[in-house]
Amino acid sequence: CAMILRRLSQSIKEQNWMAIGIEFVLLIAGVFLGIQVANWNAERHESAKQAVYLERLHTDVIGIRERMLEHFQIYSAQVEGADYLLKLVRASDAEFKNIVVDKDKVARSIAAVLPVRIPPSVPATYSEMMSEGQLSSIKNLELRDALAAYDRLSGVALQASRNVTDFKYAQDPVLIRHVVINTVVDESKLSRINDEVISFDIVAMRKDPEFATTISLLRRNGLNSWQQRKLQMQLVEQILALLEQERIK
Repeated sequence: CAMILRRLSQSIKEQNWMAIGIEFVLLIAGVFLGIQVANWNAERHESAKQAVYLERLHTDVIGIRERMLEHFQIYSAQVEGADYLLKLVRASDAEFKNIVVDKDKVARSIAAVLPVRIPPSVPATYSEMMSEGQLSSIKNLELRDALAAYDRLSGVALQASRNVTDFKYAQDPVLIRHVVINTVVDESKLSRINDEVISFDIVAMRKDPEFATTISLLRRNGLNSWQQRKLQMQLVEQILALLEQERIK
């Protein structure tokens, strides 16, 4: 462009109008091409940045999905375990005489009602993009809306989880009256811990009205948490489907 400008200046001095016209056209063409190349480079950079964000989001959401699946197993077992314990402690003396108590199942059921799990938060990459003002890098508006919806729902689930956790800790004294529990490290679980029931007193459980009430309330909390995770999982599956669409483009 600098060379064209020098030639154009010289042509103006010499009043070479044909040369002026040619140089002017070349100058405009050079500026236009320069802008186009700059825009192309910017678009290529933006596309590359979006691809990195999408890949990281996909990894994050896959991890969230794995945690959700573990939570489904935990809360399903919690409800099933509570149902079995309530059957035993609420049975009349006459009914209880005819029940064959499965001690291993009782121990598993007690262990099952104990866990409390914090719901998965938003993808770390989404939080990073929010803090850096980079959400516009996600061009798919449906994907962006789904991530925002998951963010809002996660906030609600987290608050509910705090309430459930507070309630569970408040009920621990009732549980440990009749149960001896040992918490151990279990690398097979995402939580890395597991509650082992060492011993229990089923007769004392049946005589303690607070025990049945506590198990009933823990069952309700487990069921509520289970339903919340289902709502979160619906959004997780939607987000994964949208991410897959973007990855194959």
